Amino acid sequence: MADPIKVLQLLGSTPASTYTVFERDQVLTHGQLNELSLYLNQQERLTRTNLVGVGVISGLDLAVEDAAVTVGPGLGITTDGDLVIRPEAVRYTHSKPYDDKQPQYAPFFPDGKTINKMVELTDEADPLGTPLPIPLAKQDWVVVLLVETSELDPDLCIGENCDNLGRKAMTKIRLLLALSDDAKALRATFQPVSERARSLPDMLATRPQLNTAMSNTTLFMSRYRDACNEVLNALNEALKQFGQDFALELKSLFGSSPIEAWQLRLKEIFGQITIGNAQLIYGFFKDMVDTWNAMVDALLDTTAILLPGTSAFPKHLLLGSLQDPTALRTAFFPSVADTGAREAAARAGFLVRKLEAQMKCFFVPEDTVLRITPSMGEEVALEERAIPWYYSPDISTQWNYRLNKRQQSETNLGYRANDYGGSVRARNPLVSAIAGYEMFRVEGHLGGDVHKVREELKAQVAQYNLPFKVHAVLAHNLKKFIRIRPQIRYTDLHRFHYLLRQDVAVRLDEGQRFTSKFSENMQAAVQQKTIPDQLENVVSVTQVVQTARNNMETLSAKAQPALAKTRYTAYREETRQTAWADKLGDQLQMLGDVRSKLGEVARNDIVSPIDSLIQTTHPIWLNWLDDLIVARDDREDDKLLLSRFVGDHPSLDHLGGTWRGGTFVLLYDDNGKVVGDFALPYTYEEVDEPEPDEPVLQRPPLLRPPIKDITPIGIVRPIKLDLDSLVTSRVDSRFAVTSVDLDKKIATLNTTVDARLNLATSNVESLVKGAFSVKEATGAVALGGGKLMATGDSLLDELAQDVDYKRQRVQNLAELVGRTDLSADQRSKAQTLLSNAQGELGAAVGATAEHVVTTKTNTATGGAANVAAMLAQSTMLVTDSAASTKLTAKLGTLEVAATDQNQKVLIGGLKNIGAIRG
Repeated sequence: MADPIKVLQLLGSTPASTYTVFERDQVLTHGQLNELSLYLNQQERLTRTNLVGVGVISGLDLAVEDAAVTVGPGLGITTDGDLVIRPEAVRYTHSKPYDDKQPQYAPFFPDGKTINKMVELTDEADPLGTPLPIPLAKQDWVVVLLVETSELDPDLCIGENCDNLGRKAMTKIRLLLALSDDAKALRATFQPVSERARSLPDMLATRPQLNTAMSNTTLFMSRYRDACNEVLNALNEALKQFGQDFALELKSLFGSSPIEAWQLRLKEIFGQITIGNAQLIYGFFKDMVDTWNAMVDALLDTTAILLPGTSAFPKHLLLGSLQDPTALRTAFFPSVADTGAREAAARAGFLVRKLEAQMKCFFVPEDTVLRITPSMGEEVALEERAIPWYYSPDISTQWNYRLNKRQQSETNLGYRANDYGGSVRARNPLVSAIAGYEMFRVEGHLGGDVHKVREELKAQVAQYNLPFKVHAVLAHNLKKFIRIRPQIRYTDLHRFHYLLRQDVAVRLDEGQRFTSKFSENMQAAVQQKTIPDQLENVVSVTQVVQTARNNMETLSAKAQPALAKTRYTAYREETRQTAWADKLGDQLQMLGDVRSKLGEVARNDIVSPIDSLIQTTHPIWLNWLDDLIVARDDREDDKLLLSRFVGDHPSLDHLGGTWRGGTFVLLYDDNGKVVGDFALPYTYEEVDEPEPDEPVLQRPPLLRPPIKDITPIGIVRPIKLDLDSLVTSRVDSRFAVTSVDLDKKIATLNTTVDARLNLATSNVESLVKGAFSVKEATGAVALGGGKLMATGDSLLDELAQDVDYKRQRVQNLAELVGRTDLSADQRSKAQTLLSNAQGELGAAVGATAEHVVTTKTNTATGGAANVAAMLAQSTMLVTDSAASTKLTAKLGTLEVAATDQNQKVLIGGLKNIGAIRG
């Protein structure tokens, strides 16, 4: 039985290395000719496989229909060097058996005896063909292209008579269908670099956990050290695997495996972490991760095979599965001589060497020269960014593959461009166009004084028109260590404070002019005998008014220098030195006492400047505004602490610089030394503007005549003085007048008395309308022992005494709330007590007023008039909204119930005061 025909593999044996060199007239034998033919054939095939590559180069795509398979045009090379060319698509609709009667191809016989189950694709013209099954796409078949090369011997030998016609070599392209499990065994067994690189990990640079708990530099350092430690552990594991999977390549590059030395160097660098360089070393580890990932990418692109051999797919190519035409296809494995493959391999080798260069060239710099270098963000490869300052100059040639290949490494931008002989642009990167750079590295600042670093940075930003801002925060939770803050945070509170200062200044100025005029009027009245110089509770009217004038002039002179300042800080300094407002309350009380003492000889026709000054709370407002300004500054200072800043700006990140249009944030310790930096992707800066001088406010024409042209307090001649004069006159002339004359004088006296009584009523009504201050009311109703003047109604006296007690309590609490030495908590509690006391005072006023209405007490004369005045001034003190509203409602009810005119005037006045104050 004849041996079966086999598919020939021309590269299956050792390539021919000799052939016969023909000589002139030499007789050639078949062996010599076949030897030359084999040598040339093998050399051509070796050229294809080793200088071009193997596999499906392009095309030969499958298109699967319900009952047909189309193989498109394409090109491929088997590992035996067969060049497969399909110039056009061929559609197959039928199949026929493919068994061991065909030339035998060893890979189809996995056990050496039995052929895999397969059918051959054909068309309807083939008499042996049968239609393909429907639907074809659900069949578990894979299309296999077979380059069937065999030899056919056409000689017919009978006995010893044989015609030696030679054998014929034949090559036929067959399209076969094989089961998918069998086809998997026919796949290429190559493991190019790209296949091994798939198992290498994709490295991640752990981000430090920045949060509001970072209250000191130790916690700040620990967060970055923890992140570095995680990256270090991941790098060690990755390098270990790299050393195992790429041992041959590493040996080829370095002579021996450098992995162990690399791991020791990384451990050494990690051990150098301190507070001042934690971010810097973290930046190095991030660089290592970037280079590692770039290296893996380059290895994944390295699909070339060196000396692919012949056994992988010597005579066949897999074209895909009928269920998924893209699966189970023979890939193309280019030769190492291929341009793209050579580039990928060269780049991968460069990046492997760059890993080592980064570790060797890293050091902790001590430079103090501040430099800003244009760069790119992390969205581009590390090699396209500026070289950081923590690498020695030697790394410049191993930084950028493209520039290294062109021998232009000196054009790399970096902090040490001067040291590695950088180009003109590299040495002066900020003097040329910078629009193409998305970020700017800032280096040389660590360890420097934050004031100097900040000012130098701002100077360079201004000099080169750089598009970012500079800010500074403290790595501590104690505001006393803040070194960088604006000289003053000038706001509308300061402007309102200035407006109030001008208001108080005007009131003091008018008060001074008024007391001068009032003193002159009173002294003139004494000299003209219009009023006596001595009253029941005043030793000397002249002395009292002169003292008031002097005190007012002293107060005004002491306050005006501070109030005239156009800068807030100047006002605060002047106030601190002169303390003009410390005893302002006592001085105003003294003026109120003077007014009350002279109540018998003076009356208010309008509210005087003194009354206005006593009643206003604007001087207290100045202190309150000071407190608000201090509180606001305190809140703003909170934003300068790292723990608060992280919470306000969650996008905070360390980049070794900052983004275009962003903010470079300096981080300093409690000694004012820069220990780190951050970046914000937006502009943030607390502007430190100089304190402005507010304009001098011109006093506009007032809606009233000048103080010197009016007499706010009129002089009243005492009734007692008129009575005494009249009695003296009658005794002296008792024999010189007639009864008629006496009657006329008595009538005149009655008229005068009535007028004086009406005037007293007017004075009471003035009290009700709020003409006098609280202090005046106290003086008007109080006697030497502090008891109220008797009204003849014991219950009314007790009610009035209760009102007076609650009034004094409200006054005392109001003064307590106004003190500047209270803490916020103490002031809050005092304010609560004041509100409660005002409620009690309002209830006492309402009860007393109800008694007056019920008993129809005449409040125009006697002690009841003093009670009316006290009720009016007590109502003025009920400023709490709830208490005032309740009192006003009570008075409204009483006003309706009142029948006497004096009572209606009293209750109506009290209600109006309450409505205004509430």
